Amino acid sequence: MNLKKLTLLALATAASIALGSATTFATTIVDPAGFVQVSDSGGGTGINVLYNPGQTGTSIQAMTNSGGFTGVFTSTEMISSAGGQASLVAVDGGLRDLCFSLNNGATFTTLILNPDVVNGQTGGFITFQITYIMPAGVFNTATFTLGANGQNFFRIEALNGALLTQVCWTSTVDIADANQYRIDGLAPAQTVPDGGATLMLLGAALATVEVLRRTLLKRSPVA
Repeated sequence: MNLKKLTLLALATAASIALGSATTFATTIVDPAGFVQVSDSGGGTGINVLYNPGQTGTSIQAMTNSGGFTGVFTSTEMISSAGGQASLVAVDGGLRDLCFSLNNGATFTTLILNPDVVNGQTGGFITFQITYIMPAGVFNTATFTLGANGQNFFRIEALNGALLTQVCWTSTVDIADANQYRIDGLAPAQTVPDGGATLMLLGAALATVEVLRRTLLKRSPVA
């Protein structure tokens, strides 16, 4: 291998390490814990996330077109909405980061989104940071880095009983607009199932009360 090829390989490796997590194109990545996966292919259908038109600021209110859920998009930049399911854009024309979550602690299991790269910008990367609840009720985060090219469709899915609470992304290239957010598996905030432990404890407590009641009856003097 000649010096030029070795230099290019070293640069590519350094870029991958600097970006953190896994870096890839046209594939699916599963986090080591096995609760979240990300792919650079949309596919499937979902419930549309609609933006109220005419909003400008670092946060944009949104709603689903079924189920009655509401959510919010936030950014470190000033963003604006074009209404409907059209697009969210940076006021200065180049969006570099965006977060999405549902209100009131609601969760979801799938998110499909399409951040369009500004024409003429190539070779960039998008890094996702995903917050989720594991089946045991513990919050965790997973980070993934994928290539950003043209019209990107990304699909993020919770696995093995996990529930997504927030999806954020940052880009090394300017994003013209972030659109077509679709979600599935929506659910209101709820206590995490405990596998029947609460019912077992309640049953044990009632059984103890019954034993005590019978013991007291036996000890009571007969009139």
